[in-house]
Order: sequence, then structure tokens, then C-alpha cells
Amino acid sequence: MTVTGRVVQAASIPVRTFPRVWVASGHLDHEIVLAETLVGHLADRDRQTRRLGVDELEPLRTRGSIPPATAVVLLDLQLEEDERTEIGSDPDTVCGAFGCYTTHRTFVYRIPTLRGVLTVRVYDGQSARVLNESTIRLREEGRPSAEMRARITRAFSERLVQLVDRRELHVEVDLLDVDLPSVSRAIAAIERGNWSRGRAGFEEGLASPQFQSLPPEQRARVHYDLGVALRFDPDAPDFERAKQCFEAAERLDPDERYGRALTDLAMHRVQVEAVRAQEEAAARNAQAATGESAVPEPPASYQQSLPPPP
Repeated sequence: MTVTGRVVQAASIPVRTFPRVWVASGHLDHEIVLAETLVGHLADRDRQTRRLGVDELEPLRTRGSIPPATAVVLLDLQLEEDERTEIGSDPDTVCGAFGCYTTHRTFVYRIPTLRGVLTVRVYDGQSARVLNESTIRLREEGRPSAEMRARITRAFSERLVQLVDRRELHVEVDLLDVDLPSVSRAIAAIERGNWSRGRAGFEEGLASPQFQSLPPEQRARVHYDLGVALRFDPDAPDFERAKQCFEAAERLDPDERYGRALTDLAMHRVQVEAVRAQEEAAARNAQAATGESAVPEPPASYQQSLPPPP
């Protein structure tokens, strides 16, 4: 039985942990569009946002005009136009005194291309300390220059706003049926979306007298199913017990499924811890913005690349 679990992926560029976000860019049209898109996306009643030119930043910092707990996002977008050469051929029929035959005529054509590199640097506004740096690379081709610039700017904007937000992913996982009534009921409950009831059913199956009489492969399945329920129970996930369940399944049956479950669980756990760290950083930064405490260290997720979600 395939069911769907929920994984919340932490923001890759977690500037929402700051109550103030200033977005700086150059003054070309596509740079301004990109910066204004990010400012508009981040703005809400709990966050002050503004756009400014990159040349305004250092004078403001030198004068002490950047408030505490302000993240400065510097956008550096480089565009390069070029042409890509392609070789093609067309069939060509040639007729003469001895009949007709088909040959191929070769031709060379050039495709206009536009390559873009967006570098996103996040600074602590007051100290200019770099907190995060990310690079996005995109390409457009085969269109007029103005159209390619508009399309690539729009694509960069869409990618940028994705990086500053959390993402909720829906992950398909398998539950393994076993000849125990409580396990069958548990799987049916999870299929209806009730992970807590399913988890209780697997616990019941594990504790039942019939469990010990099952062959090792079947007992491994019950441990595995319980581990999945412990991992995805939205009310009370328990990663440590889930890990123990997957390890128990692997000891009973060296199926590669259980090793993959342990790997996926570890990656999921990293995401949960990163989300929690970002929430704690947001609370500390909100306090720092009032002047009640010093600006804290950035969350760990600023300093490392998170693995992709399972």
C-alpha cells in the first residue's frame, strides 16, 4: 500500500528569520525587476522590506543607519548573450539522365543564446558579515534578445522566491501488509489520513502474541511500518524510535528497503532540525530588533547546504 507523508523543507536562503530585509541591486531594468519581486514577496505585516541601490549600502552602514537585525540581500545578475552553432541537413532530390536519387544538403545555422548567473549574498546589515551565498544559473535560447531577457528575468524571480520560502513536499512511501488484523486496520487508518491511529495499530501488532510466531521477514515488516508511522505522524513524530524500528527491521531481514528508510529518515531529520533552528532564529532576531538583546549568531542552515529532501 502506497501512502503519502509530509516533509517540510527548510528555506535555502532563510531571510524570513529577520524582521527587516533590505534588497540591494544594480540599476538596470532587469536588476530592479528582480529586486522588487523579492521585496514584494517578503513583505508582510511582521517584516519591513525595502529596495535600494547597491551603491547606497556602504554609506548607510558607515553612518550607522542600518537598524539591528536587518538582513541585506545583495543580488548580482550577470547576463551574457552568445550564439550556439548547429549543423543540420535536408534531403535533396536530384534528377538527371539516369533517373533521380536523394542526397542530403548540409547547412549551418546559429541559435541566439542568453546565459544568466544570479549570485545572492546575504549580509548582516550592521557588520556586513556574509551569512549566506547562493548561485543560480539559467539559460534561454532561440528567441529575440528582448524576449529572452524578459523570460530569464522572470525565471530567476520565480527561482529566487522559492529559495526564501519553506516548501511542503508530499512523499510517497510504502506500507507493508502482514497477516495481523491490527496491522491491516492500521494501514487502512493511514490511508484515510489518520497517522496517529495507524501508529497505535502497528504498536498493537508489535505487542500481540501472534507477532512472535511470524517469520523474521514478516516481523521486519511490522517494525518497518511502525517506523514509517513514527516518522510521518504529524501530531507527534518520533525520529529516534523510527530509527530503532528501521534498524530492527534490517536486523531481521537485510532487505535494501530498510537501509533506504534509514537514509531517508536521516535526511528528513536534518530538515526538521533546520526548520526548528530557523524558527528559533526568527524569535531571537525579533527580540534583537527591539534592542532588548544583541544580534544573535545566524542559524546553522546559513552556513551549510542542506541535503535534498527524501
